[in-house]
Amino acid sequence: MRKKLTLTIDADAYDMIKELPRTVSISEFVSFIIKAMYQDIKRGRELTQEEFNKWMESDPKLRDFRERLREHWGPAIIRIDDTINEIKEKIKPQRKKK
Repeated sequence: MRKKLTLTIDADAYDMIKELPRTVSISEFVSFIIKAMYQDIKRGRELTQEEFNKWMESDPKLRDFRERLREHWGPAIIRIDDTINEIKEKIKPQRKKK
């Protein structure tokens, strides 16, 4: 089931998302990013490349999404990866005190 969500993002991030090919929807892209960040937060650290690849292979929809991104968007993904890493640094999960 899908739910609606209103987001406010920086203009440069919006412009980058608008460059996505028609085969990748903005909703699909944002969902992917949120799921990936959730995996990091759940582990309390950033996923290793091996863990990330294993997670991507665990779901046919994620595999399909990754292949469509690679096929249609290729090198531009690096810019998004850099931006995501900057965001991750800013929102490191805070540990709850017991």
